[in-house]
Amino acid sequence: MTEVSHKQWGQVSGLGSVDLWVLQSSQVRVEVLTLGAIIRSVFCRGKDGQMEDIVLGYDDLEGYVSDKRYLGAVVGRVANRIARGCFVVEGKEYQLDINNGPNALHGGLRGFNKAIWLATAVEGGVQLSLTSPDGDQGYPGEVQVSVSYTLQGETLTAEYQARSTKTTPINLTNHSYFNPGWTGKVSESVIDSVSQSDRSLRLVLFVQQISLRSRSILQDRHENTQQPTHIHTHLHSYP
Repeated sequence: MTEVSHKQWGQVSGLGSVDLWVLQSSQVRVEVLTLGAIIRSVFCRGKDGQMEDIVLGYDDLEGYVSDKRYLGAVVGRVANRIARGCFVVEGKEYQLDINNGPNALHGGLRGFNKAIWLATAVEGGVQLSLTSPDGDQGYPGEVQVSVSYTLQGETLTAEYQARSTKTTPINLTNHSYFNPGWTGKVSESVIDSVSQSDRSLRLVLFVQQISLRSRSILQDRHENTQQPTHIHTHLHSYP
């Protein structure tokens, strides 16, 4: 059984109140902020039986307000870069706000990571919702976005949904920095760690429905850390 609770965590000037939601099972504790739908921490047991936080985060709200690395946040409308901040949809060219050299990165100057989301308790977790208006950061269409974080035992699930009034690119993700070899500071231990075997956490990501003009265009499921895998084996295979 998962216990779900929340409390006010602080205020952001010009935006409003930020709440901290806590999902607690017998094996895992997850903290989520309404600012940016941020996963602030994920505590689970190591081989020594002690609870340790395996994602990078800040101690206070100011750290997230000034953060430029998108720690733990949902990024969008489009994760990653759009070259020159320009794209064409249905014969019309759109120019986005530029925030990464000549490119548009992770949604623009004020992406989803800097917005305060509306939070609602759901079974075993919390659902966070956001409305991105037509023309937001240069993107067409009003988009209704939600992400649900649910915790069952040692399984944390993130489920995304988006619906737009116009054809528009949408590519959502969570930008957490995981370190299953956490030692209390940023280190290289993540490279030499073994996923799943050192920390009893399964992360399941769902992209259930992204709709353009009410038409579902993507339905997929990705599961990570199903089998113990040396992360460095994959990292070193790239130049």
